Amino acid sequence: MKIRMKTLCAGPQGVLDAGKVYELDPKRAKDLIDGGYAVEVKPEAATEKAVKPGGERADAPANRKAG
Repeated sequence: MKIRMKTLCAGPQGVLDAGKVYELDPKRAKDLIDGGYAVEVKPEAATEKAVKPGGERADAPANRKAG
């Protein structure tokens, strides 16, 4: 289970830094979440980026003359 630490956690199993995301076994993750030391990180939905053929940027002018 992925969690984001809210506080520093240090012990025999190692150090978990505040603000970082960790993949932990479900029991340990739940204990940290229940204690208020971490929050669960939900998987994000996949997003797609629209790209024009030829690598054009949407904000680029189509025909630009110098001068």
